[in-house]
Amino acid sequence: KQAYHTYPYGIVLRSDDVRSVCAMPRTASDETQAQTIERSFSESMRVFAIRGSDGGLTLVSADARLEVRTDASDAWVGGVLGALAAADLGHPAEVVRRAAELLARGLPSTTTPTELERSGRK
Repeated sequence: KQAYHTYPYGIVLRSDDVRSVCAMPRTASDETQAQTIERSFSESMRVFAIRGSDGGLTLVSADARLEVRTDASDAWVGGVLGALAAADLGHPAEVVRRAAELLARGLPSTTTPTELERSGRK
């Protein structure tokens, strides 16, 4: 919740937590998840990665929404978003598209066993 209020480029959260993490003092009690996300884009957020209860991941920007099946950890997803944002792809929708491509492929083939062990993946 503290990270959200620092206006990061992107944030990874659970579907059930979107409303509570992104709530502001002026948030209406009947605001839907879609309205919360839309409001967040107008307040400097660029990309959401929302993990559903089924393990699926939805990558959302103001102009793009893609769903991807990945077992990548939230930290891995955040790293992918951060790396693509740092690469200055120009538009959040392009970050969403590229992140979906990378995450759908799984771990890169150059990942060593030590890196897998550190990430908790086997």
